[in-house]
Amino acid sequence: MVIDHARELLMQGRNKTVEEWIAGIPGEPADDNPWLLYWTGMCSFPVDMPRTRKYLEKAFESFKAMDDQSGIYLSWARIVDTYGFGLDEWKHLDDWIAVFDDLRKTYPSFPSKEIDLIASSRMLFSLTLRKTDQPEWVHEWLERVSALLQENPSFAIQMDIVFCMSVYYLWKGEYDKNAVLLEKAEAEISYHQPSPFEVIQIKLMKGIHYWVTAQYDSALNTLSEGLDISDKSGVPIYDSLLWSFRAAAEMAPGNLELAEKSLTNQMTSLLDMSKTLDIFFYHVNSAWYAILKGNPSLAAEHLETISAKVAKMGTPYYRALWSIGMAQVAFLQERTRDAKTHIQRAHRISLDMKSHVMEWYSLLIRAYFLLKEGKGKEGLLSLRRGLSLGKRYGYVHLEFYQPSVMQFLFAKALEQGIEQEYVKGLIKKLGLTPPSPFNSPLSPLNLRGDEGGLLLPLDKGRMGGVIFMEEWPYPIKIYTLGRFEIIIDEKPMAFSKKVPKKPLELIKALIAFGGRNVPVDKITDALWPDADGDAAYSSFKVNLHHLRKLLGKEEAVLTSEGRISLNFQYCHVDVPAFQHLVDKIMGSRTGAGKAEMKKMMPLAEKAIGMYKGNFIEGEDGYPYIAVLRERLRSRFVRLVEITGMHYETQKQWHHAVELYEKGIETDEFQEEFYKCLMLCYKKLGKYNEAASVYNRCRRMLHIHFGVEPSVGMKALYPVRK
Repeated sequence: MVIDHARELLMQGRNKTVEEWIAGIPGEPADDNPWLLYWTGMCSFPVDMPRTRKYLEKAFESFKAMDDQSGIYLSWARIVDTYGFGLDEWKHLDDWIAVFDDLRKTYPSFPSKEIDLIASSRMLFSLTLRKTDQPEWVHEWLERVSALLQENPSFAIQMDIVFCMSVYYLWKGEYDKNAVLLEKAEAEISYHQPSPFEVIQIKLMKGIHYWVTAQYDSALNTLSEGLDISDKSGVPIYDSLLWSFRAAAEMAPGNLELAEKSLTNQMTSLLDMSKTLDIFFYHVNSAWYAILKGNPSLAAEHLETISAKVAKMGTPYYRALWSIGMAQVAFLQERTRDAKTHIQRAHRISLDMKSHVMEWYSLLIRAYFLLKEGKGKEGLLSLRRGLSLGKRYGYVHLEFYQPSVMQFLFAKALEQGIEQEYVKGLIKKLGLTPPSPFNSPLSPLNLRGDEGGLLLPLDKGRMGGVIFMEEWPYPIKIYTLGRFEIIIDEKPMAFSKKVPKKPLELIKALIAFGGRNVPVDKITDALWPDADGDAAYSSFKVNLHHLRKLLGKEEAVLTSEGRISLNFQYCHVDVPAFQHLVDKIMGSRTGAGKAEMKKMMPLAEKAIGMYKGNFIEGEDGYPYIAVLRERLRSRFVRLVEITGMHYETQKQWHHAVELYEKGIETDEFQEEFYKCLMLCYKKLGKYNEAASVYNRCRRMLHIHFGVEPSVGMKALYPVRK
């Protein structure tokens, strides 16, 4: 009766009942029936793995002596479980892999499909933990297990397999397959009565899946459910890992205070269980937390503490993950050679085990190191390969994720046109704000506010740095050159009813006065000149509220100590972006040689392309708009002249022609552009085109100003020599 009903009773959590029944049988169970040994061992699973293993190993030997194939394969599978789920001493699995190979020679066919699936899944599990650097061998057993699962085995057997399969999919980076596997398992759970251990396993694996795909709320909820079941059932074997991935799901989005509490709970659980894998993940998380808190020395201590544990586990995936952590810590400590050694090791392991996710991660970190060293060609190649993998498989992050590293890499990718849609999607999913393009806390683009400059100071703290990159998926983009348009989440702002004139005037004035740290009374004087102070300030507050609602983000416009600022972490504005590029080009001209100016040309072309026309064209009733408009126009003209001069010096006449045509298209009143364009056409021997340019200029001057071209312009009129 015990043998017939033991499995069912154990699934119901009635381990004590089964153990008492077996204990009540007279004599030594092994003398008569190794199945009693088997079930005695399983009564202690998963609470006491060493005791379980002791009985299972005795049962295994007895089954062999009796030539009981079913008992042999089942006891072998459960011995593997005691090591695999025991989170410790995985090296011993090498011996049991060898035992299995011998069994297959003696018993080449399994006694049933059910036992085939149980044993095959444990072989897959063992190989995943120990031999992922031999991917063909692992894949052979994966295909076998997958085929057997198609035959709809019992619920109990399916639950038996899910954990093994999920670990494999996570380590290989096959997240889509893992999602399907776990969804199916959770659906099955709702129709059956699984053991608490099985439910906790599913909650753990699903929680991990949610966090690696940046579904943080779902991860936290699922892992908390697992902890709750563990507490109620008295099966704490996975508590440390459940807390571990809770901490990960809090660290990744930057909730460090909550992560610290989860780390404390993780450590408390660790003290109770003290398994190698628990220790590994506690120190990995602690090192990651230290990195995020800016303490690489402490991070290094945590990782060095587990170097022996990593070797003891002998699992390629964890060796690679540890190496990636060590690489990032070494780089933060300016130990560049060590950083490269570690990241090369991680990359080599990823290739050996054919883990796409670990290859993706190691390529990105390697790209970061190379680009930071100024090795652009190698760095971009590594970045391109890594992002290509990430796009194909939908990767987001793993442990040791640093927002600043990804901000840098994503900015480079957008700048170079690498996997832009994938990168933009990651930026949105991770909630990343743009990185600062400057090393110093203050940008060189700093003009005093009372001069009406748009060159904006960078503040520390809440305001953060500024990046002027239109490609970054800012929630808000504001265009003022040649047009006034606000783009919210990639869609132009539209109004079904009356246009909210005053809130829009407020943002135009804010931009015109510099965009950052603008005194509120300067805004109120400009927009409500006839109102007294209190009334003007009241109007300002009402319209600021409406403006924030229009933009959809309260933090897009900040006020502090009587000053107002656009938050350039959320808003891209074309004017400061244009100004930044112009200043960079102008600054580089001082003492610059031909080679340096050549490097500046892509920036110059970008800046010229950004200038679509005059600042907020058509609104002439506000002096502060007119002043900035003229300043920007003058800078545009000067930029075209400098760029054109470089092209002419290099005899790049075709580039110069395109440039001056663009200049005339943008500002048709600049006679100098017509003159330069005529000269370029003459250099190209295109006298008819030069004459046409002269006539265009003559018509423009006559229509708008009633004057003739200058003497210098007339002197250029084409005469073939």
